[in-house]
Amino acid sequence: MTGSDCASACGVAVRSGSPVIALCRQLVASGYDSATPLEAYRGATLCLHVRSIGEAAGLEIAAHGLGFRKRGRANEDGASYGDERPTEVLAMGAAPEIAPEPPVLITPTEEGGQ
Repeated sequence: MTGSDCASACGVAVRSGSPVIALCRQLVASGYDSATPLEAYRGATLCLHVRSIGEAAGLEIAAHGLGFRKRGRANEDGASYGDERPTEVLAMGAAPEIAPEPPVLITPTEEGGQ
């Protein structure tokens, strides 16, 4: 995350009032597996863990500004609520044809017998 309204991952960058949710929507639209988890960092600090980008893509900020609700549901007064401003896609990547191999854990014995 950069600032309060930008997020990027895998070649996709967005600017939105709810940047992590917008990023999840764009990643799913780019073809990434909706079951993929996401961790959002500010610098070296983990600030948000998303269980799955598909689940997050179906959420929006609740009307009272605290918590989330399913996207497209009406407020208590019946008015629809969405992000306070539209998402601006700053860069758009695409899911790789073949998922990269997961990282390999190197044990001390493989590093030189320590």
